[in-house]
Amino acid sequence: MNYNGRKLHHPVNNPPLQPGRGMGCADIPGLKIIGDVDPNDVHQGQVGNCWLLSAISALAEFDGAVHKLFENTPGGIEDMPRAEPNEYHVTLYDLKTWEPVDVVIDERLAANATNPGKLLGATPSDDGELWVPYLEKAIAELPEGVPVYIALDVDSMDPVVMPAVIGAAQGGLSYWQMMQIFEAIAARAPICGFNMVELMPARDVNGQGALMASRLGLSMLGMIARQRAAAK
Repeated sequence: MNYNGRKLHHPVNNPPLQPGRGMGCADIPGLKIIGDVDPNDVHQGQVGNCWLLSAISALAEFDGAVHKLFENTPGGIEDMPRAEPNEYHVTLYDLKTWEPVDVVIDERLAANATNPGKLLGATPSDDGELWVPYLEKAIAELPEGVPVYIALDVDSMDPVVMPAVIGAAQGGLSYWQMMQIFEAIAARAPICGFNMVELMPARDVNGQGALMASRLGLSMLGMIARQRAAAK
């Protein structure tokens, strides 16, 4: 497995981590897949996917929805993880057909290549719930070519180019860096939709934020149009 062009795992020096197996990952009593579901279960790792974890955190307001994601796991998840190797079935949706599909994953989680022995992605909750890292893994397992919906939080952009935000902080992304991200996504999968959030017109400076939002939106529409033309 690779991440950002770097090989993650080594069978001896940096193997994948298995929670509760004495590898330094969630080796605590009471380990479980789902307990008392709460947005505080979500702890981001070193992957830059705050947009995804924000959505997962919102989902955590509805514990029944979280349980439903894992309901097709053979034998049920109530007594998991078990002593034997574990396998989970996570039900997601195929955006081509809008039909549910089961993504089958094992219990291994990606280790950090630059910090061996630590998780790369989301970590278990403080009380030992594993549903967040396994849901993150299942989403990562979706095959290349599956349509994607892009939700852009404009807080991620540098306030020099996007001042119309609540929490302006230096060091964010430029327009060209954002376009590189969009192009990388478009090269991997068809884009089925796009939206921007956290745009605050009241905080704008000389309409610069609105202009940048318009430019991003038009760029994305052009990218989607080119994809659809190429698919004909």
